[in-house]
Amino acid sequence: SMEHLERYLIHHNKVEPGWLGRTFVPQIKDIIMELFQGCRDAIQLRYGCFQLLGVDILLTEDLTPILMEVNGSPALHAVSGMLENLKAELMKEVFDLVFWAHNCDGKSDPMSRSPRPVSTAPLRFFELLYDESGEQARAAAAAAAAAAASS
Repeated sequence: SMEHLERYLIHHNKVEPGWLGRTFVPQIKDIIMELFQGCRDAIQLRYGCFQLLGVDILLTEDLTPILMEVNGSPALHAVSGMLENLKAELMKEVFDLVFWAHNCDGKSDPMSRSPRPVSTAPLRFFELLYDESGEQARAAAAAAAAAAASS
């Protein structure tokens, strides 16, 4: 786990306590944001669909994270008890999020309902890094401001 990594690095005097949350996790978020912003025009959004991606990060000797690859079909088999629990919780949250977003109560057709914005979802493991609806709202506000300025 990332906590084990931090403990190992602290033990070997490579980082100070808190490095994980203060430095490493923000760097990973930046890498993922840059990745998705760079390819967002190629991503096909389909109502009612989702895709789980695996992002492999290499940590260099000087503790710089580097994107190695993105897996469109990440392996979900577990080779240890810790991974088994982690992946089970991950998949539970994926499905909870999908059902929550589509107002699924198990009693009616989820496709007949309007989806809820993910920005209001109750998340445990995931964190919303990019809110497309928020960007669309900002773009619309910027366009309105530009139109008002030109009139």
